[in-house]
Amino acid sequence: MRPTEPDESFLPRIQAVFYAVFDPSKGPKVAYQVPEGLVASRYAPPVPLFDFNDVSEFVIPKTQLCNRLVICTTPTHKIAGFPVLLEHSRYTRNEFRFNCCFVFKRNADLGCLEPVVRKVGRVLTECEQDSLFLSSPLTAGRIYPLLEQLYEDLNSYSESSIPLTPHTTLDLKIFPFYPNPSRVRDWDVPVALVDIRSKLDGSSDVTMVRVVQWVDGVRCVGRIAEEADVDLDWVRGCVEHLLYYQHVMLLDLFSPSNIYMLTPAFKYLAMDPVVTSECPVYVTPPTKTPLPWSTLLRFYNRFKPGKTVAEWADECGVWDEVTLDACRFITFGVIKGFLRRVERYPPRSPSPGVVTPGTTPPAGVGVSFAPPAQVPTELLQLLDGTHSGDELCWMFGVSWEDMEAWLARIGGVPLGGKEEHGRTRADLGRVRIMFR
Repeated sequence: MRPTEPDESFLPRIQAVFYAVFDPSKGPKVAYQVPEGLVASRYAPPVPLFDFNDVSEFVIPKTQLCNRLVICTTPTHKIAGFPVLLEHSRYTRNEFRFNCCFVFKRNADLGCLEPVVRKVGRVLTECEQDSLFLSSPLTAGRIYPLLEQLYEDLNSYSESSIPLTPHTTLDLKIFPFYPNPSRVRDWDVPVALVDIRSKLDGSSDVTMVRVVQWVDGVRCVGRIAEEADVDLDWVRGCVEHLLYYQHVMLLDLFSPSNIYMLTPAFKYLAMDPVVTSECPVYVTPPTKTPLPWSTLLRFYNRFKPGKTVAEWADECGVWDEVTLDACRFITFGVIKGFLRRVERYPPRSPSPGVVTPGTTPPAGVGVSFAPPAQVPTELLQLLDGTHSGDELCWMFGVSWEDMEAWLARIGGVPLGGKEEHGRTRADLGRVRIMFR
């Protein structure tokens, strides 16, 4: 994979845990930390993650910021804590301030950790109020093992259960934060990333069970609704549910007229051992001998902007190569992220003289690729550059070749003969194809 720092936005790793208090004579200080020396070093060798003096006013803040979640950021890290202020005559200065803080990388998304930080602060507050768990010299020595277990358990298992007192146990669990799924369109093709059927049981939703049977990486959402005999809105809801839990991803309908191009990630993934081992097996039909990775790599290198799948296949001889499934070959590249679809958006120029639906083209303008006799009136209203070619083809139930013939008729230009079938055209007179 790309030799960069891994993204920790899904389940951020805890870099350090420390317990800070307000010392009546010394002010804010770090009493315990795990690992030792990463926050406030007592020894020379470890290099601290940050200078505690720079963040001490946020770790042990003023009264207005106490008893609530506080996150402060350094140039390289985030510190999340729940500073607590307890007022009682038994304490020096009649108050006790403490904070159990968690340290993360600066780019970490803490959405799934914030409830954990709050709960730790509140449970420790209850223990202190009930039995002086934090301030008593008899039990203060248990704080370091507590931090150590928090650090190990949450990083390794994303959960922890720690007995604190005979009546209190600190139970924590990190629930992954999933972003809201993208909008599911009727022409999107759901591709399973896990074995969805194995996750179904007798209590599963009946509609979900019916929909999952038709998720094969080839059928689009609209076709799944037809073949499963399920309302289209319900199918969209099921696919959104699967997207939310990252069981599927959405791809475009495969067609020889599609255009794909390589992404910058290709130069990093081309030599990745996982990719080189998975690709030959994934793209090879059953009972066939997989092609070597060097051959597949050469095929991927021939994807260029403006070149359709049909042109690419003719150039590589893929249609005649029975040991390669072109659809799965392209799907693999899109899933891995080194191949992306280039979509067409056909806006129409508002200049006068546009051929209206149901009329014949101007003299001398012929369309030889057998387009439909008429152009739908609704199509003209959709040629504003915001509707993709896939959307238009799905709405009118035609292939891109037929849609291109309609656009050429609207643009007032001949589309050309059959020898141009499958080739990319951007200039159709008063209709210009934009590629994104």
